[in-house]
Formats: sequence, structure tokens, C-alpha cells
Amino acid sequence: MLLGKNNQKDRYAKLDKIKIWHPTKNGKLKPADFPGVTWKKVWWICKKGHEWQAKEYKNVKIGCPYCAGKKVCGDNSLAAVNPELAKEWSYKKNAGLTPHDVTSGTEKKVWWKCKRKHEWKASVNKRNRGSGCHYCSSRRICKDNSLAAKNPKLAKEWHPIKNENLKPENVFATTKRYFWWRCKKGHEWRAKCSSRSEGYGCPYCGGGKICNENSLSATNPRLAKEWHPTMNGALTSKDVFANTKKFIWWRCKKGHEWRATGISRNSGNLCPFCSGRKVCDDNCLATINPNLAKEWHSTRNGNLTPGKVTLGSPVKAWWKCKKGHEWQAVINRRNRGNKCPYCSHLYVSSEFSLLTIKPKLAKEWHPTKNGKLKPSGVTSKSGRKVWWMCKKGHEWKTAISSRKEGSKCSICCNRKVSAVTSLLALNPKLAKEWHPTRNGELLPENVVPGTSRKAWWICKHGHEWQAIVVSRNKGHGCPYCSGVKASMENCLAAKNPRLAKEWHPTKNGKLTPEDVLPGSNKKIWWICELGHVWMREVIYRKNRGCPECAYALKEALKSRGGSVGGGVAGELTNKLRRKTKQKSKYFTEKSINYPFEKLPKMKIFDKKSKSAKKC
Repeated sequence: MLLGKNNQKDRYAKLDKIKIWHPTKNGKLKPADFPGVTWKKVWWICKKGHEWQAKEYKNVKIGCPYCAGKKVCGDNSLAAVNPELAKEWSYKKNAGLTPHDVTSGTEKKVWWKCKRKHEWKASVNKRNRGSGCHYCSSRRICKDNSLAAKNPKLAKEWHPIKNENLKPENVFATTKRYFWWRCKKGHEWRAKCSSRSEGYGCPYCGGGKICNENSLSATNPRLAKEWHPTMNGALTSKDVFANTKKFIWWRCKKGHEWRATGISRNSGNLCPFCSGRKVCDDNCLATINPNLAKEWHSTRNGNLTPGKVTLGSPVKAWWKCKKGHEWQAVINRRNRGNKCPYCSHLYVSSEFSLLTIKPKLAKEWHPTKNGKLKPSGVTSKSGRKVWWMCKKGHEWKTAISSRKEGSKCSICCNRKVSAVTSLLALNPKLAKEWHPTRNGELLPENVVPGTSRKAWWICKHGHEWQAIVVSRNKGHGCPYCSGVKASMENCLAAKNPRLAKEWHPTKNGKLTPEDVLPGSNKKIWWICELGHVWMREVIYRKNRGCPECAYALKEALKSRGGSVGGGVAGELTNKLRRKTKQKSKYFTEKSINYPFEKLPKMKIFDKKSKSAKKC
């Protein structure tokens, strides 16, 4: 404690206050005997009873040397203040110096020995402040904390040459210094010892650095064949990993060139041109599907053309069909067969709306229950269910596609089956023609006469056919008995076998004279006895022969001043040819001069009077 320089009263008051003047060992001397600052040694005593001798000025400035830890005593020694730390005192190396001989705050360096028998030198005050063993805390190397001791497996990868004279026994396992390493495969690299202790292995084996064993050319030689030979500069397939994220130039077998990362190619991504993900001349829409390209809208697609898109493109484009309908659709869907939605009745147009296609049915559209939806806004094939109202005011809901032109209200036509409304009850005569086996579990008592359901029927003559119940209820009979369909009894072969002989054997496909009726409007290929081939409806073959033969006969008759009616020319020609045994394509003089009166009676017209006469 420093007192005022010239104020003795203050100095004495201070000394008296702290009571450090020794009362006995200074003899008769009193603080008052020193009028100024003196350098004479006197005895002092502190509150704790420590006694010491010091000059007055110096003592007042410094205070008790025992309390301040400058001198050792029983209560400020290391053994007294920190007995646990005193246990680590190295008695052997401190040459007789003990924890009782030093204070806990001394700067003196002494030897210590921890529980693990490590010995080191450190000041007492640092140890008293918490400083531990230098070896246990890895501040100094020893056999217990070295890399060789802590991680012997890692120590085996220590490079034997490139680390100068250092060994795994000379470094900490956690040091951040760089060292050389060598793995089992002989790869060499530099890395921190601490990072290696944390688990980082060989960068070559782990794919962090490139080498001969892990390069693209080694791991995926098939992919390496598509490495572009010129556009990657000095970089080769031996300089990158197969899973590199670097963009590389590639070239496929067809010569297509493109950039892609190694990892995407190694994952299986093929040439974008060959797979249709990018456009080129040989995979564009115009080349692959020219018929579809014809429906490409010429003005509404901007600069986009069929030559700039692929078949698998997800881009929406504008199209225009032959009928002039315009719509937007994805290119790949169109390539899969999606046609014009207007022509397919999927979209509504004025020409395909319900109002246009089925105007009578549109009259039964419910005026209020369908909201803003009108017959002009739907197609006749729509599966949408809407409300209908018949003339009698009956209301019902059903799909548009289920209704046909002229179909009546289900309530009006008794479509709901009951014992009273069934076919068996209302038309028992028709129910007798119900096929007993070919309708499964369906019976006449399970259907109403007005149903549009198809069923199998069998007539008295054993003819079997399929027809809608409502059409049969309206009076439609057996199509074979009525001559609508051909059967063995009414076919052309049965009714007109002579005409059936002129049926062309090959040009009518699978159709035979047994499959058509004599009155059929179907056009058929024919061949006459002379080999003339022509096409004509079956019904118009009645009393009409080969047109070429008939023309030749007419020309022959002109020379004799008469003509033959068109209806009998062919028949007369055939009879004349058979009588004269004519085989030539054209009539001979013998045929022309043949006496017609010997032929069966037929109508011959006089060219001048045009009146009928017999020959």
C-alpha cells in the first residue's frame, strides 16, 4: 500500500488501521518515531499472524509476503492449498523439494507425474490454475497418445519414405499436419492426420481422385467408346470418373453429337437424338410420320415446323384436318393415333352436334333441367347424362349416346319390366319365336317389347337370327323367310342356278351365290361362257346376259333390218350361241344367218315400226 509522500499523519493512520506494525519485535520503536519515509527494516505482522521483516516503505507498498504468496508457510503452501495437485508432485525429479516448500502461486517450474506415469515440467501457478498433463492432453507426444498407439490400423498406411524421418510414433493422431499416405492398392496421397483419424480413406479408392482403376475408360469401357475424339480438348476418358458431373461431348454410332454429364450417361441416358428427346433430320416428325405432318397447322404454330419436333415431343401444337377443323394437341399423343376430336365426335362442332345429327331427338331436350347446356353444345355420341322430356311430359335422365333417333320415352314404351309390361304378356305370339338356348338366362318375361336390346330368335322353319326386340315387336319377321337375308331356300344358287353358273369364281372374295338373294343390290363380278368379265348388281341380272355378247348380237341384227329389246338381248345371245355352238368372242356369218324362228319364242322389235313381233 502506497501512502502519501509528505502526510505523516495519514501514513501513521494507515499503519494503525491495518495494524501490521509488530507490537513486540521492534523493541521500543513506534511508527511515530519515523517522521518521514525510512528504508530501515522493521518487523511486521498481518491479521493472519504472519510475521516478517521488511523496510517500512517497501512493506507498506507490498503488504504481507505470505498472504501474497511470495513466501511459503504452513497455510499457503501447495500441499495446504491444493492437496490433489500435490499428489502429482514428482519427488524424485524435484531433488528434495516438496509441495510444502512452494506456494500455490509460485512461477517456479517443477517436475510433475500424472496417474499414467507421464512426467513433465511446468510452473506451479499454471498447474494450480488447471493446467493438466501435457501428454494426456496431447500437447506433447508419447507412446500412449501417438498415431501408432491410437490408430494402429491407420498407422499401417503411413508412407515409409515420403515423410522424412517421422514415424507414426512421432505424431499425434489428431494433428492437422499434412503427411504422405499409401493404401493397400499402392495409391499415394497427402492428407491431414486429423482428417484421416476421422475416417477419410484413400481418395482414389473412394472416387475422390482419378486413377487407372476408377476412370471412365476402366469402369465403363462401352460408354468410353462414345467419347468425342476432338471436342473435349486434351481431356480423355481416362481423366474423369464415370459419375462425373462435368459436361462432356459425346458421339454415338450414327454420328449424333451432344453434351451431357458423365453421371447422366453412366446412369443409362442414351443419345438424345436416337431416343427422340432432341430433334435432327432423321428423327423429326416430317421424316418419321409424313402423313401426320400433313395435318400440321401452317400458320398457328409460329416458327415451329414438323422438321423441328420429334414424335415423342410433349409440346402442344395446332393441327388442321382435311375438313378444316382446328385444335390443339400434344405431339406424342397424336403420333399414338389420336385423331381429330371433332371428326371423332369428342369435341362439338356445328356439323356434328346433337342438334344437327339428331334434330328429332334434340326436340326432347329438357328445357330447364340441363342448365346452360344445349343440344348444339353436345355431340350425339357423348356419354354425358342429361335430362329429357317427351311430348307427354315424362322426365328422365340418361346418357346422350344411349338415345337413338326416334327412340321413345322409356315410360311411354313400357321399358320397365313387370308381369303386365313384359314381352310374354304383351306379345305372346312373338314370345314363341324366342330362342330357347342362345339368350342365356334372358327370357321373354324379363324384357319389355320396346327395349333396344338384341336377342336371338328362331322361326317355324328353323331359321335363327339376332334382332332388336323393339323391331320385332313392330312387325319385323324372319329375315330369311322374308327374303331380306339369304338362306339355302331363297339364295341365288337355289332360285336361279343358271345365273349362279356365271358367278366369277375368284373376284368376289369369299362371297358365293349361296350368300346373296336374287333381288340383292350388291354389285357382283360375273363371267360369261366366252370369258367376258363385268360387274353388275344381282337384281339387274334378271333376263340380262353378257353386255359384250348383247352388243355383238345387236350389231348382227342390224344387217337384217331389226333390233332386239335390251331386256332380252342377253338371253337371246346365250340361246343363239348354244344353238350354233359358237365359241368365238364375235358372231360369225353362220350365227347371223341362223333362222330365229327355231329359237324359243322371244320379243323382237321391228326397227321401223318398233312394234313387237314373235320370232
